[in-house]
Amino acid sequence: MHMKQVEICYGMTETSPVSTQTRLDDPVEKRVSTVGQVHPHLEIKIVEPASGKVVPVGQPGELGTRGYSVMLGYWNNREATGQAIERARWMHTGDLALLDAGGFYRR
Repeated sequence: MHMKQVEICYGMTETSPVSTQTRLDDPVEKRVSTVGQVHPHLEIKIVEPASGKVVPVGQPGELGTRGYSVMLGYWNNREATGQAIERARWMHTGDLALLDAGGFYRR
Protein backbone atom coordinates (compact mmCIF):
# COMPACT_ATOMS: atom_id res chain seq x y z
CA MET A 1 0.00 0.00 0.00
CA HIS A 2 3.10 2.23 0.01
CA MET A 3 2.29 3.55 3.50
CA LYS A 4 5.79 3.77 4.99
CA GLN A 5 4.95 6.25 7.74
CA VAL A 6 2.22 4.35 9.58
CA GLU A 7 2.70 3.83 13.30
CA ILE A 8 0.68 1.42 15.45
CA CYS A 9 -0.77 2.58 18.77
CA TYR A 10 -2.64 1.07 21.70
CA GLY A 11 -4.95 2.94 23.99
CA MET A 12 -8.53 3.56 24.99
CA THR A 13 -10.75 6.56 25.58
CA GLU A 14 -10.07 6.34 29.33
CA THR A 15 -6.33 6.71 28.69
CA SER A 16 -6.59 9.82 26.51
CA PRO A 17 -6.21 7.77 24.17
CA VAL A 18 -2.73 6.29 23.55
CA SER A 19 -0.44 4.43 25.98
CA THR A 20 1.95 2.66 23.58
CA GLN A 21 3.15 3.34 20.07
CA THR A 22 5.61 2.07 17.49
CA ARG A 23 8.07 4.50 15.91
CA LEU A 24 9.03 4.93 12.27
CA ASP A 25 12.59 3.87 13.06
CA ASP A 26 11.54 0.62 14.79
CA PRO A 27 12.35 -2.58 12.90
CA VAL A 28 9.55 -3.42 10.46
CA GLU A 29 8.86 -6.70 12.31
CA LYS A 30 8.13 -4.74 15.52
CA ARG A 31 6.07 -2.16 13.63
CA VAL A 32 3.74 -4.80 12.20
CA SER A 33 3.54 -7.30 15.08
CA THR A 34 3.39 -5.14 18.22
CA VAL A 35 1.63 -2.06 19.57
CA GLY A 36 4.98 -0.49 20.36
CA GLN A 37 6.58 0.77 23.54
CA VAL A 38 5.15 2.75 26.43
CA HIS A 39 4.83 6.51 25.96
CA PRO A 40 6.99 8.85 28.06
CA HIS A 41 5.70 9.68 31.55
CA LEU A 42 3.36 6.67 31.59
CA GLU A 43 3.70 3.30 33.29
CA ILE A 44 2.46 -0.08 32.17
CA LYS A 45 2.36 -3.37 34.00
CA ILE A 46 1.16 -6.79 32.91
CA VAL A 47 -0.52 -8.69 35.73
CA GLU A 48 -2.16 -12.04 36.38
CA PRO A 49 -5.85 -11.02 36.41
CA ALA A 50 -6.92 -13.13 39.39
CA SER A 51 -4.08 -12.16 41.74
CA GLY A 52 -2.91 -8.80 40.40
CA LYS A 53 0.72 -9.97 40.55
CA VAL A 54 3.07 -8.79 37.82
CA VAL A 55 3.87 -11.58 35.36
CA PRO A 56 7.36 -12.26 33.96
CA VAL A 57 8.44 -10.76 30.64
CA GLY A 58 7.03 -12.85 27.79
CA GLN A 59 4.02 -14.07 29.77
CA PRO A 60 0.48 -12.87 28.96
CA GLY A 61 -1.67 -11.03 31.45
CA GLU A 62 -3.93 -8.02 31.85
CA LEU A 63 -2.46 -4.69 30.79
CA GLY A 64 -2.66 -1.93 33.39
CA THR A 65 -1.59 1.64 32.80
CA ARG A 66 -1.09 4.70 34.95
CA GLY A 67 0.03 8.27 34.44
CA TYR A 68 -1.08 11.73 33.45
CA SER A 69 -3.24 10.48 30.57
CA VAL A 70 -5.47 8.16 32.62
CA MET A 71 -8.87 9.62 33.40
CA LEU A 72 -9.78 10.52 36.97
CA GLY A 73 -13.02 8.56 36.83
CA TYR A 74 -16.35 7.93 35.17
CA TRP A 75 -18.77 10.85 35.43
CA ASN A 76 -21.04 10.40 38.48
CA ASN A 77 -20.23 6.69 38.69
CA ARG A 78 -17.99 5.89 41.65
CA GLU A 79 -18.74 2.17 41.44
CA ALA A 80 -17.50 1.85 37.85
CA THR A 81 -14.51 4.06 38.67
CA GLY A 82 -13.61 1.85 41.62
CA GLN A 83 -13.76 -1.26 39.45
CA ALA A 84 -11.56 0.24 36.74
CA ILE A 85 -9.02 2.30 38.69
CA GLU A 86 -7.11 1.23 41.80
CA ARG A 87 -6.30 3.61 44.64
CA ALA A 88 -2.73 3.64 43.32
CA ARG A 89 -4.21 5.02 40.05
CA TRP A 90 -3.61 1.88 37.93
CA MET A 91 -6.26 1.62 35.19
CA HIS A 92 -7.42 -1.95 34.61
CA THR A 93 -7.91 -2.14 30.85
CA GLY A 94 -9.34 -5.65 30.69
CA ASP A 95 -7.07 -6.26 27.69
CA LEU A 96 -4.64 -9.16 27.54
CA ALA A 97 -1.08 -8.34 26.49
CA LEU A 98 2.51 -9.38 26.94
CA LEU A 99 5.79 -7.51 27.09
CA ASP A 100 8.68 -8.88 25.05
CA ALA A 101 12.36 -8.70 26.04
CA GLY A 102 12.84 -5.63 23.80
CA GLY A 103 10.23 -3.58 25.65
CA PHE A 104 7.51 -3.94 23.01
CA TYR A 105 3.92 -4.80 23.89
CA ARG A 106 1.77 -7.27 21.99
CA ARG A 107 -1.99 -7.73 22.22
